[in-house]
Amino acid sequence: MKKEVIAVDKFPRPTVPYSYGVKAGNLLFIAGQVGVDPANNKLRGSSISEQTEQALTNMANVLKAAGSSMEARAREERIDDARQQTVATFPCILAL
Repeated sequence: MKKEVIAVDKFPRPTVPYSYGVKAGNLLFIAGQVGVDPANNKLRGSSISEQTEQALTNMANVLKAAGSSMEARAREERIDDARQQTVATFPCILAL
């Protein structure tokens, strides 16, 4: 199967050996998306919501560079749903 490394022009070059995205056939694997603003290479804001928003923006940019979009993703989980599922599965984690 042919693999293609996805580069995002406005993202800084990774300092460790990984790719922001790898396309294999009709699948796209995305890695390393955190709340860092690629314009200044600094963590965005001080809240988890600001950093999550930036991480999702970064993910959308990788998808766009690969010729895809957020609308084409295979699975979606909302943060609130994930938190509820975590608390239900691990009731000892209540202070999240």
